[in-house]
Amino acid sequence: MRKKTIRVAFWHNVFSPYRVPVFQKLAAYDDIDLTVYYGSAKDSHRAWDVDFGAGYHYELLPSLSIPYYPHKFNYTFFTELCRKKYDVYIAVENEIGGQIAYLAKMWTKTPLILWSVEIVYEIVYDRQGYTLQDYLRRLPGFLGRRIHGVIFSPFHHGALYVKRHADAYLAAGRETEKHLKSVGAPGPFFCYGNTIDTTHLSRELNQKNVSELKQHLGIEGKTVILSVSYLQERKGVQYLIEAYRRIQYENTVLLIVGDGEYKQALLRLVPEDRKDILFVGHDEDTAQYYAIADIFVMPSFSDPWGLTVNEAMVAGLPVITTTNVGAQELIQGNGFLVPPRDSHAIQKKIELLLHAKSLRIEMGGRSREIIRDYTIEHIAETCREAIYAVT
Repeated sequence: MRKKTIRVAFWHNVFSPYRVPVFQKLAAYDDIDLTVYYGSAKDSHRAWDVDFGAGYHYELLPSLSIPYYPHKFNYTFFTELCRKKYDVYIAVENEIGGQIAYLAKMWTKTPLILWSVEIVYEIVYDRQGYTLQDYLRRLPGFLGRRIHGVIFSPFHHGALYVKRHADAYLAAGRETEKHLKSVGAPGPFFCYGNTIDTTHLSRELNQKNVSELKQHLGIEGKTVILSVSYLQERKGVQYLIEAYRRIQYENTVLLIVGDGEYKQALLRLVPEDRKDILFVGHDEDTAQYYAIADIFVMPSFSDPWGLTVNEAMVAGLPVITTTNVGAQELIQGNGFLVPPRDSHAIQKKIELLLHAKSLRIEMGGRSREIIRDYTIEHIAETCREAIYAVT
């Protein structure tokens, strides 16, 4: 017989606006008493606004930074879990937080569900244009990463142990389930289908005036190729720029939305006379750019999911992305998958879509059909199913 109310502690390493609707929906169940513990309010490389929202109980845990280590230590987390007597723990796959949750699981005999978005990446190196000087310049970083790996290897091995000994697994998608199985996770696995609040984005898109927005940007009458991301090297925008520079097609524009430490390197790839490559910087209102776009490209060569793919699909866009993103499972006749770090493959697919408007429209319609099955409601229900599976 099911318990009337299940007390659930959900640890999330850092605030993310994409997760708030999930927590709100999960907390709305009468039989779930949810507390979300945030390990940090903001990543240093994230530009989004922090708004924890309402409709669920949350706490922001105090933390300590470990020199040269990316994950923070929430030193009160263990005592919080032990003191408040929860029925289930859910922890995001993270080297320190996940291990603390596992220690609490062992101490209190409480089941632990691991929330994972990791995937297995195809390692592809870009040797084009590398000289001896380039390799020497990269040598300190390479050696630093090696030394870093040795120093913090206990954390890495501990995280791997937790992956193999959780009571259940919430996987972002099929690629994440493959990753978990590859490291020895026994299951059971619950694929929740990583997504955004599609209903909210649809409402925003319907309110946009496309012609007015294009006029504001000075791109009236142009076919818009869009990329939205935080500008890091791994996001692969450099390969999109290389591809676009070779395309000979009138009345097109490449619109790059986002900011980050790699922006200056990207700007150096754009000749001064190329006024058809626009950087608009960070903007919380990304819906306006999806509304005016015709083609969406996410060229990342290392991304556990890529929620901008979901956003583009809600907007009814054909999508070009790589085989090194978790969201590749969303590409089902609504776009193309290309190898990572391959600007020529990106170029060919963009040119195909530029020359075939009917194909763009067909694929855009297919995007809307596919993304209907990826909802916040489904994530919450899958979480609830996993919770009941371990209680």
